[in-house]
Amino acid sequence: MTGEHLYFKAGLDGLRFAIAASQLDKVETRPVCETLPDAPDGICGLVYDAGEILPIFTLSALCAAPTGIILLCRRGGTRIAFAADRVDGFVMLPDDALQGQRYSDKDGELLLP
Repeated sequence: MTGEHLYFKAGLDGLRFAIAASQLDKVETRPVCETLPDAPDGICGLVYDAGEILPIFTLSALCAAPTGIILLCRRGGTRIAFAADRVDGFVMLPDDALQGQRYSDKDGELLLP
């Protein structure tokens, strides 16, 4: 019997991705952000939330600055943030989706960071 897990779907620059709902703390639509022009690949800025300064990770090579939507997540004891330009809501994904970093559904491919 295959189980399913709840994920939150979002997108950035045409890419679609999903974060486990159990790891999502909140979706911030008016984040206090700072751009980091010389940041390493994959990081587009910093966000201030609840007394913490967090790096904003981006899954798009086109994203050089923080976007209007930030997904604040918790992985283990670490808080992280992902940039997004749209949110698509929640979806149930099967256990086999957890085996890799990509999953294909009826709308195309989802990245699973």
